[in-house]
Amino acid sequence: MTSIQGGASRERNQEMPSKSIPLVTLLWLNFNSMNNISLIFASLDSMLKQEYPNFELLLIDNASEDGSWDAVRRHVASKLQLWPNSQVRFLRTEKNLGYTGGFDYGYWSMDPSSKYVAVISDDAVLSSDYLEVLTKELEGDPSVGAIQGIVSTLDGKRIDSAGALIDKLMIPHHVMRGESVRNQEKPLPVSFVEGTCPIYRVEALRKILPGHLFYPSGFFQYLEDNLNGLLLWNNGYRCITVPRVVARHKREAGGGGLLRTYCLWRNRTALVRLTDSRLKPLEYIFGTVSMLYLLSSGQSDKAKMLVKGMHDGHGLASRMRREYGFCISLNKVPMSRLRLGHRLRLLTGRGGSGRRDEMDL
Repeated sequence: MTSIQGGASRERNQEMPSKSIPLVTLLWLNFNSMNNISLIFASLDSMLKQEYPNFELLLIDNASEDGSWDAVRRHVASKLQLWPNSQVRFLRTEKNLGYTGGFDYGYWSMDPSSKYVAVISDDAVLSSDYLEVLTKELEGDPSVGAIQGIVSTLDGKRIDSAGALIDKLMIPHHVMRGESVRNQEKPLPVSFVEGTCPIYRVEALRKILPGHLFYPSGFFQYLEDNLNGLLLWNNGYRCITVPRVVARHKREAGGGGLLRTYCLWRNRTALVRLTDSRLKPLEYIFGTVSMLYLLSSGQSDKAKMLVKGMHDGHGLASRMRREYGFCISLNKVPMSRLRLGHRLRLLTGRGGSGRRDEMDL
């Protein structure tokens, strides 16, 4: 692990009382990103130039092999004199730990005095007041365990993310996704904050997942943000979206490989089984209809992964109960009503606006 600090940052932070300006840790994860290096540099720059006076930036590499990590280090070193508030540490894993494992690695390494931790996707470009806006809201309301702002598409024209409301089958309804960008009047309660650039209250994380940022075994990719949101609501914390545009994001293209299909169905099935939803039997109907659609459209490999994912999801839920005692009450979570038409559009990819991909999860 190495660290680099902008020239004036230590002086400025010592002038700020720690109680009035809480320390925030930003975690950013790289993995074989050379094919997208221009956006990577834009994301890095947006973190370095934050106006907030008391933050550390932990840049984590998940054992990349394409030269992108060297490019990241050189780029950051060349920019630190421009943005002297930045305190940067470089971390590298010995092997690819997956999405949640890589962020957990950074979480274990952050300053123990950090009050908040931000999880930043490598394809997110933050506004310069991102930390200032969201931290102010967190400081004003200790009941908020997780927060995000409005995230636009990369061109700034439409809303990419404003949080999500789940229904009783754990299908998310993404708030305002695809609509024209606009600031809202007041914060919105959401089932969970989406994973592009949320900030979590560290105290709340210690209550829901002692020692971890995300569930360590099983949810190594996909729906980790869903799980955190449900657990926060069940432990007396709220998840909200602040009505300000704080970032731009280039979301990955729709679809995905067999691993994606498997993980989505396994993790969604586990979440359903962990809740007190009375509609659990409908998961089998939804899964069967989804499998038939994949078979009819010539996607037999995905259909097999769906079945395996649902089967393994039951075992995952049992393990999560044993390890952490998870049992999620949906009565404590703001939710969207179950809409069968939405289910059909997700399966067929027809109708609606904005991004749509497999299950839109």
